[in-house]
Amino acid sequence: MGRLGLRFSGWQISGVCLLMWTQLVHAQQMVPVRGVVISLIDDIDVASEDLGLLREVHVHPGDQVVAGQLLAQLSDDDAKLTLTRAEAELKIAMTAAKNDLAVQLTRKNLGVASAELQRAEETNKKYPGTVSATEVDRLRLAMERAELEIQQAEQDMVQKTLQVELRQADRDLARRQVERRKIIAPGPGLVTRVDLQAGEWMPLGSPLCRIVNLNRVRAQGFVSGALPQQLIGQPVELVVMRGGERIVLPGVVTFIDPEVNSVNGQSRIWAEIENEEGVLRAGEPAELLIPLPEAEKS
Repeated sequence: MGRLGLRFSGWQISGVCLLMWTQLVHAQQMVPVRGVVISLIDDIDVASEDLGLLREVHVHPGDQVVAGQLLAQLSDDDAKLTLTRAEAELKIAMTAAKNDLAVQLTRKNLGVASAELQRAEETNKKYPGTVSATEVDRLRLAMERAELEIQQAEQDMVQKTLQVELRQADRDLARRQVERRKIIAPGPGLVTRVDLQAGEWMPLGSPLCRIVNLNRVRAQGFVSGALPQQLIGQPVELVVMRGGERIVLPGVVTFIDPEVNSVNGQSRIWAEIENEEGVLRAGEPAELLIPLPEAEKS
C-alpha cells in the first residue's frame, strides 16, 4: 500500500486560521467603520549619514531587500587611508605600552644607589670620617633621584596605557567613518524608487531610495468617541471589495485617539493588519469591523 502524503499550501493554512478567527470574532456584535484608508506602516526614504560621490548603487525599483543589506557605496578612499593610519598608530602605542624597560632600569639604578649609600654609611660607622659628609649627601641624593625616576617611569607607563585607549578611540572613529560611507537598508522591504545613480553626488540627508514593507499595513478610520479605550489590542476584521470579490483579513486595534471631535463626536482609530501575502494595497478604501464590547451590547 502506498504512503499517503498530505500537503497544504500557505493559502490553505491561512484560510483555516482565518476561518477559526472569524468564527471567534463573529460570536460578538460587530461595529462597521466605513471609509477606512489603508496606509503603509514601514515607508522609509533611505538617506546617507554622509555626503560624497556615489561609487556604487546596488538596488533598482522592484528589488526586495533585507535589513542590513548594502544599498549603495560612497567613495571611501580617504576614509580607508585614515583608518590605516589610525591602526598603525594604535600598534605603535600598544608596543610602547608593553615596553617597561625604563621602569626596570630605574629600579636597578635605585638598587645601585641604595647599596652605595649603605656602604658609605657602614664605612663611616666603622671608621668615622672616612667618607666625607658631602659624598654621603651626594649618594643620598642619587638614591632619592632613583626613587623619583621610578615614579616617573611608572607614571609614563600609565600615560602610555591611556595613549593606547586614545588610539583605540581614533581607530574606532576611523572605522565608523568608513561605515558611514555605506548606505544600508534599515529593514526588509520593496524598493519602489531610486533617486540617484552611481557617479552622482550624494547630498547630506537627501534620500537615495524609498523602501516600503508590505507585510504590515495600517487601517485608519473614525469611530464614535463613546467607544472605550479598552478596544486597543482587540481583534478586528478588515474588509476590502475588489472586482466584486470580498477580501477579509484579521487585524488588531493599536490606537484610539483620546480626543473626540467636538463637531461629529468621533475619534481616530488605527488597526494593524497582517499583509504577508501582499493582498492589500496602500491607499485603497476598506471597511473595518470592530467587535462591540459586552457593556455596549446591553
